[in-house]
Amino acid sequence: MSSIALDTLKLARRLEQEAQFPQAQAEATATILADTVDEAALTRGHFDLKMAEIDARFAEIDTRFAKIDARFAEIDNRFAKIDARFVEIDNRFAKIDARFVEVDTRFVEIDAKIDLKFAENDAKLAEIKAEISENKAKTEAGFAEIKAKMSENQAHLKHDITVRLGAMIAASFAVLAVLIKIL
Repeated sequence: MSSIALDTLKLARRLEQEAQFPQAQAEATATILADTVDEAALTRGHFDLKMAEIDARFAEIDTRFAKIDARFAEIDNRFAKIDARFVEIDNRFAKIDARFVEVDTRFVEIDAKIDLKFAENDAKLAEIKAEISENKAKTEAGFAEIKAKMSENQAHLKHDITVRLGAMIAASFAVLAVLIKIL
């Protein structure tokens, strides 16, 4: 196993001069650092083995990604079919919307015709109401005239009945007087 050579003497001197470490602390720090670097250092064989493991893992990951890519392609195809269905549905909705516009236009036309008919009927109804009011006024005037004539005729009739009744009573007295004389 080859290790990384670390010059502990040179490191200890630098720590003393540049970092103002005491000599004992600088030497201990350099020794600890050299031991740690030596333990952490890899050999070429160990490095190649780890790289082979990493390459194998990457190959495995590449295989997984290829499977994932195939699944994504499959999903993309499904989405393309779904998108085509949505386009078809959108076209159907566009046709339905066009039909609704037609129906709305027809409703507007029918509504305008109905409004016109109502206006015509309202005008006719106003004419009929005017005629009825006129006829009512004429009828009421006719009834008032008839009532006045009836009151006048009733007064004449009372007078005639009174005169006739008086005449009949007078005639009855005359007959009675004649009967009394005769008797």
